[in-house]
Amino acid sequence: MTSCAAGLRSLAGRSSPSLGSPRATKRSDTVDTTLTDDKSARRYRLTVGGEEVGYVEYDPIGASSILLKHTEVDRRHEGKGYGGKLVGGVLDDLRLRGMTVLPICPYAMSWIKRHREYLDVVREDYRGAL
Repeated sequence: MTSCAAGLRSLAGRSSPSLGSPRATKRSDTVDTTLTDDKSARRYRLTVGGEEVGYVEYDPIGASSILLKHTEVDRRHEGKGYGGKLVGGVLDDLRLRGMTVLPICPYAMSWIKRHREYLDVVREDYRGAL
């Protein structure tokens, strides 16, 4: 597995259509891509064709924010844009739910810096850090 701290280059993905809700499925080249909010594990999990390819770990902060702690994509799936799909999908879901995020994961922070259209999802008191 490649972690956010060790693999920013390998996880960097191009902007892609969002995956949206906590349970969203997107068909791409006949392969199902699903992003699921596993609340009990505090992880958003990305599966492709039924195989988990990566996840984002988080902790709730009160009722309206979450702390994005860690992004990880399996080494076998590096360079396919899954890191970006994970972070973008999580942010899309939080936006739809009216929530904000504190990104402390280096990959998530870097991704948001490159995709300024997601700055509104970052908690207002943290936006200056990005």
